[in-house]
Amino acid sequence: MPRLTAIEIANLGRQAGWRDDRPSHDPTRASELSVAVAIALSESGGRPNAVNAIGATGLWQIYPGSDDLKDPLANAHAAYAKYLANDSRFGSGPGSSCLWSVYCSRTYLVNLPAAEVAVRRTNRPSAFDQGVGAVAETTPGISQAGTVVAGAKSLLDVVKFAVLFLTSPNTWLRVGEVLAGSILVLFGLWVLFSQTKAGQSANAAVGTAAKGAVIAA
Repeated sequence: MPRLTAIEIANLGRQAGWRDDRPSHDPTRASELSVAVAIALSESGGRPNAVNAIGATGLWQIYPGSDDLKDPLANAHAAYAKYLANDSRFGSGPGSSCLWSVYCSRTYLVNLPAAEVAVRRTNRPSAFDQGVGAVAETTPGISQAGTVVAGAKSLLDVVKFAVLFLTSPNTWLRVGEVLAGSILVLFGLWVLFSQTKAGQSANAAVGTAAKGAVIAA
């Protein structure tokens, strides 16, 4: 069987149960699916038929191995079952068993960037979006349902932002600071033009000029 790409491994990981919206226990905060893909790339190089010296088999090098585990999807399910059975998931916590040596030695990090790209490229819409898409394809008159839903979501995001902005104490604090600053500026101008000799002279000059303009007109 040929070597699998990171994208193909990401699809297998999704089918097995790993998610890309849930952070792993890893300090990098990568999703559990991204870490799983990086582990498979590091353990087997993407080769479903890989068998190491002690018999660990397949993409995720499952031990004890068997010919069944050379099937990529079966191997992915077995790897995910091991992951769920381990309290510290991938196996980096104090006293935890190390499920994959490439994880505990951190060498999987070499393949993590490629894994994250593959995971992003295989991201799928939610069940709600898929349902709307199916309805749009099969029901006359609502072929633009997906666009409408996307617009509604964007509008909802704007409304949420507006509500948070208007209810934030920091917002009204800044508004108060702006108003106070404006009042101080206006008060300063009033003092300058009405209470000082220079201001009174300027007012008088402006008044004289205005009267002259009226007479000329």
